[in-house]
Amino acid sequence: MKSINPKYKPHKRSIDKKELISAVLSGDKLALAHAITLVEQGYEDHIDWIQEILDKGKRNIEQSKRIGITGPPGVGKSTFIDSYGNYLLKQGHKIAILAVDPSSSKSGGSILGDKTRMSKVGFSENCFVRPSPSSLHLGGIRPSTLLSLQLCAAAGYTYLFVESVGVGQSEIDINQVVDLMIMLVLPGSGDDIQSIKKGIIEISDFFIVHKADGDQKQLAKQRFNTMTNAIKQSLDPSKKVMQYSSLTADGIEAVHENIHHYLQTLQTSNVLKNKREAQVKIWIKREIFSQMERFIKQHPIFAEKLQSIDKTSVESEILPLNVSLDVFKRMEDLFM
Repeated sequence: MKSINPKYKPHKRSIDKKELISAVLSGDKLALAHAITLVEQGYEDHIDWIQEILDKGKRNIEQSKRIGITGPPGVGKSTFIDSYGNYLLKQGHKIAILAVDPSSSKSGGSILGDKTRMSKVGFSENCFVRPSPSSLHLGGIRPSTLLSLQLCAAAGYTYLFVESVGVGQSEIDINQVVDLMIMLVLPGSGDDIQSIKKGIIEISDFFIVHKADGDQKQLAKQRFNTMTNAIKQSLDPSKKVMQYSSLTADGIEAVHENIHHYLQTLQTSNVLKNKREAQVKIWIKREIFSQMERFIKQHPIFAEKLQSIDKTSVESEILPLNVSLDVFKRMEDLFM
């Protein structure tokens, strides 16, 4: 199948805003990729057309389903998305995948190639895969990630996946852009879930014992029973524990049914609306702080102070707070 809008040329010198808006809303993958690239590079100069896309795609955005996938390295996050995504494609859904990648310190681009690891869905016309470079942002997620998800939804993608780089701070950030957080765990990786950070367990809604096949099938069952008991005793008993094999797709119906029921309940109970509003407020505040940081770095007075810190020799006993207070005293003088 050809691109829906084959006339769209993403490498023009000047952006035809009207053409880009129309192409994104019609589901053109090249246009969507171009729009997200512009957003990732800094969207201050593109606020007008981005807002128009969000306004016209509001219905699609409201109906979209955002799912975060986390788990330790080697648990098979990309494999799970590939398998479950393939199931969704067969059901007639369009899916988008944002894989949060560590960035190259030289080019700033993504290091991992998630598309090549998703052989079932990666090259489907109804699947959009976007490795999202973290650009060394703390938490591995950029302030633009939420906006990228909204653009994907506006373009008609109904299931939106955000794949984390592992277990850590990135999951906390990803939980601030998704509706449902799924944590994958390995069979036989311990007697309980104490080895996994408590904060990650608390923000996860579902736990899936992955790779429940072959020689690991019995281990997966034991892991499932142990986790089920642990969650009943120490966590919210409403959290789900499931078993799944991406290799055989055994358990796919139960996984989808639980996900669908959970998201549908959120939507009908108005919890989803409140959750997304809270997420937007979080990112508004983060964007404000980001703009403040940019202002400090670019303003001549503060830029000079920051450069002097790099050039000046300091004693190890110096209190960083004293230096920062001096900077903020200058800021206070500037605005008062």
